[in-house]
Amino acid sequence: MKIRIARLTTIALCAVLLLGATLVRSAQADQPVPWSGGDQYTEELIDCGQGHKVYIEVSYELEGLDWYAHDGTWVRWSWLGWYSERFFTNWNEAEIQTDRYRWNGGGDCDNRWDTCIVRGMGNGNKVILPGYGVIYHNAGLIINDAFDWNLLKITPHIEWEFSPFCDYFSNQ
Repeated sequence: MKIRIARLTTIALCAVLLLGATLVRSAQADQPVPWSGGDQYTEELIDCGQGHKVYIEVSYELEGLDWYAHDGTWVRWSWLGWYSERFFTNWNEAEIQTDRYRWNGGGDCDNRWDTCIVRGMGNGNKVILPGYGVIYHNAGLIINDAFDWNLLKITPHIEWEFSPFCDYFSNQ
């Protein structure tokens, strides 16, 4: 009987140690890895003709977390970003600067890595031009394919009407 109790106790202790080691390993594997960064880039927004172009300069700072599976495979990420945008031309000194705004989101992939998506949510910038109203409003939820950045979904409110920029900047 004493041998049986000793075996059961040994088996129980081994099971507890094995479970404990598994939980420690799982906790270590599931711990998010923090990252941060920022950048600035400029893109042509609209060609107004006669060589006149309007550009957008985007500046951003990001903080995020990456999660990995037990085998080290990346699983998902989340991020928080602060952005500001400046609209300007190549023909005069006029510009429009947005207030700093916030977006947050994340992304993940399916098990076969066939589909990866990026989700972003926020109440972003709004550009209101005198005499034109809201011409650019970036708010709500945006979902993109992470491989080619094709837009999969926008809700509830995104407006992009860039042609008034040409008139506005021409009259400055």
